[in-house]
Amino acid sequence: MALHLPMLVLALAVFLAPRPALAFTASEIACRKTIAASVQKLAATVLKESTRCHTGRMAGDASLAGVDCSDVTQLAQKSRTKIAKAEDKLAIMADAKCTVAGVTPSALGYVVCEAPCDAIVPTGFSGLNSVAACLACRTRSEIGDATRLAYGTYPDPPLLAPASFAFGCQVAIGKELARQQQARLKEQVKCQTLKDRGKAPTTPATDCRTADLKGKIAKSESRILARLAASCTDQILATRLASCGATVADERTCVLAAAIAVADTLFVQVYEPTVPATPTPTLSSTPAPTVSATATESATPTPTSTATPTESATPTVTSTATPTLTATPTLSATPTATWTAATTPTATATVAATATPTATLTIVATVTPTPTVTPTPTATATATRTATPTPTVTATPLGAKSFSVANGDNCNSIGSCPAGCGDTAGKTCFFLQPPSSGQCCGTDNTDWANSSSAGGILPLVAGAPDGSGRAVLNLAAPVVIGDKKATSFAAGWACWRLRQDPAFATSADSFVDCDGGTRTNVTYSINSNGAGAADPPVLTVDTAADVAAPAGAAIIRIIMQSSDTGSDGSNCDTINWATVPEQQVAIATGQVTNIVTNMRQGGTGTASRRGNPFNCAAWSGNAGSLAFPVYGLDQVIPLGGTQDKADVVRLQD
Repeated sequence: MALHLPMLVLALAVFLAPRPALAFTASEIACRKTIAASVQKLAATVLKESTRCHTGRMAGDASLAGVDCSDVTQLAQKSRTKIAKAEDKLAIMADAKCTVAGVTPSALGYVVCEAPCDAIVPTGFSGLNSVAACLACRTRSEIGDATRLAYGTYPDPPLLAPASFAFGCQVAIGKELARQQQARLKEQVKCQTLKDRGKAPTTPATDCRTADLKGKIAKSESRILARLAASCTDQILATRLASCGATVADERTCVLAAAIAVADTLFVQVYEPTVPATPTPTLSSTPAPTVSATATESATPTPTSTATPTESATPTVTSTATPTLTATPTLSATPTATWTAATTPTATATVAATATPTATLTIVATVTPTPTVTPTPTATATATRTATPTPTVTATPLGAKSFSVANGDNCNSIGSCPAGCGDTAGKTCFFLQPPSSGQCCGTDNTDWANSSSAGGILPLVAGAPDGSGRAVLNLAAPVVIGDKKATSFAAGWACWRLRQDPAFATSADSFVDCDGGTRTNVTYSINSNGAGAADPPVLTVDTAADVAAPAGAAIIRIIMQSSDTGSDGSNCDTINWATVPEQQVAIATGQVTNIVTNMRQGGTGTASRRGNPFNCAAWSGNAGSLAFPVYGLDQVIPLGGTQDKADVVRLQD
């Protein structure tokens, strides 16, 4: 079994450089402390839920058979909800203690987010491009790497009988990883808070990443071997498990190194974030001028050597020499370099004393070498200009867009299926199939703005289009939308909570194509299995190249929750969304289709509606419509009994 320890030691080595002490204001210190405490809680939550998943999967839980428990996006819904809650708390607390106090991310060094989260650019403390988003992404990544070392890479760890010694050993390894990581990060944060406030026993030279002020870290680490030895043997580790150590001693070293890597990385991300290197291009321009000036030295010896032969010509030339001297200024004006003119007067002064002005004629000859100055690395200065424009390559981001959901055609009477619900109409409509008593919409289309405190507004943000015209497009913050149920069905509100899917937040998956040529079609299908348990839904996204695809076509990968209320007086804000299952879907301007097979009432239901593209040239204006798929299983329909429905929600800006 291969040990991953060398890799871990190398990873830790990057933090060994000394870090200077920085002075912070009281607001900045409070902000740093709050962010660190929230990251501690988030890391503990992610590790706990990942460990819970690994334990269940090892024990043979069928629902976890195909799950990589080191990948947060694959965890059970309940676990993902807990993690999302901790991530939301990080953003909320960061805003409360940092944004409100006037602290900016750049004041604390938050300028870039490191890989694999480098698509995030921290411009605020909450939202998609924020300090909170960066730290949440880094926490997921670091915990994932650590659990792969402790449990093995999927499909490991192997299935084990819960009563077996091997199962007990793996559980002990997971507990020790969590214990050591949390103990270390806790003491690091305490130390740094004291240092930020200038309190003893810390000093400006204290490195809180490695300091152990009260010896608690060392005490915790000293107990690892005994705890592991109580549950593990060398044979179990070498033959039954896929963890990173083949002996108890190796396992102790490896688990500790993994815990240190997580704690130290998160500590550095919070307190000492990476600052981009200062541009070096200016260095290339410095050598150029200095080298060209040295050429004057070769010009000086020329007058002295050429002055000797001209003495024989002295008697005849004295009068003629004077006119030539007057010619010299004209010649010296030609070489634009001012230092050449300076050389000529110096030579004249010396020659006038010996009354041999002819020497100045030879100086004219030295002016001719001035072309050697043509290497004037002033030409190289042009090269530096080409280097500096690199920043200009950054095209202007499209920016923020408030997508305000407009009401569609009224649909509150039995048998109603207004034209606005048509496939290409583009208007807002909650379209359902098969229709109920001829009615093809599930809401009355009149109250989208009153469904929640969000006011029916989707906050979108788009980046700068690349060379192909594609720009990243994200839902900037979670939003709750909805509309009153069609009065012919029942009282209450139909509601949806939408948030950006962080696993698909780059321009590869969530984008607007300003130049066109890319499909943005979505299909979401589910086998209802009649009255039985439904199969997991299947999402298919088509973003293939297509010359017929319009400019402004867009798609955003989102996590969607669907629920309702039972009273017109209780809108979507009254729903406890923490209890509502999440679904990974997409909202798009293309053709969006929902298919339900083996419906409870028999047959297959298909709902399909098309959105309308955006206008990149007038990005912030009202344009475009987005659609997303929804299904409703085992719904009690007035006069229709219990049925399944295939639905598409289309929203017009």
